[in-house]
Amino acid sequence: MKKVLLPEFDKAFATLVDDLHQRGMLDTTLVVGMGEFGRTPKINDAAGRDHHNKAWSVVFAGGGIQGGRVLEQPTKLARK
Repeated sequence: MKKVLLPEFDKAFATLVDDLHQRGMLDTTLVVGMGEFGRTPKINDAAGRDHHNKAWSVVFAGGGIQGGRVLEQPTKLARK
């Protein structure tokens, strides 16, 4: 994930946003990147992390969205 998938996603997402900006289309186009579920902070017995249905990561670009903002709402489950 850290060495292959995320770097590939980062490059593709950034390239799309840059291309839309250069073409003057970013203000009228909303680009959304999101996953199915977050992951629990605790490592499970199989050395992985379980689905965390109350944690989602989403990134928005363009479409009039103000850049540089991070919004979060911790849940009781996330604090364990």
